[in-house]
Amino acid sequence: IWDSAAFVALTSGATITPDFALGYNFSLTLNTVSTLANPTNMKVGQSGLIVVTEGSSATTATVTGAIADTVGGTSAGTLLNVTGVTSGTLYVGMTLSGTGITSGTTITALGTGTGGTGTYTVSASQLVASTTITGSTGPFFNSYGSYWKFPGGNKPSFTKTSGAVNILSYSVYSSTDILVS
Repeated sequence: IWDSAAFVALTSGATITPDFALGYNFSLTLNTVSTLANPTNMKVGQSGLIVVTEGSSATTATVTGAIADTVGGTSAGTLLNVTGVTSGTLYVGMTLSGTGITSGTTITALGTGTGGTGTYTVSASQLVASTTITGSTGPFFNSYGSYWKFPGGNKPSFTKTSGAVNILSYSVYSSTDILVS
């Protein structure tokens, strides 16, 4: 039984699928934006930890866009309208930089955009004419398999600084429900 308590290393990638038959506790150095898929071989009553250490890789996107109160607006606001994508994918939590963009501005919500062209909500009200914008973030889980359940529907907010440690504590309640705290 004590061998089951040892940490099992997971491999960073676009999709990470833990095999719960290998143990209860898992460790992962996350180097990219990833999906934590539904695990295999779950057992009701199983509980443990997934310890996630942030790797040094950053995820970036380069887009063309403007920030105002509305699409094409002339007053300060929090609506980012992306009209072109040079590279990458935009995510909630990305820090934005570019000519005229207030330092520390982040994407706080999706609008019509889901990673590319469209609208997004940003954290700071400002008026920025169409310009090249770079978004950057450390690695994180951008989605979870349907089995992962979060109290109040709130998914964990990871510290995305290189070397930061984030812990997911889980308990398997049924063949399709894993409660994360």
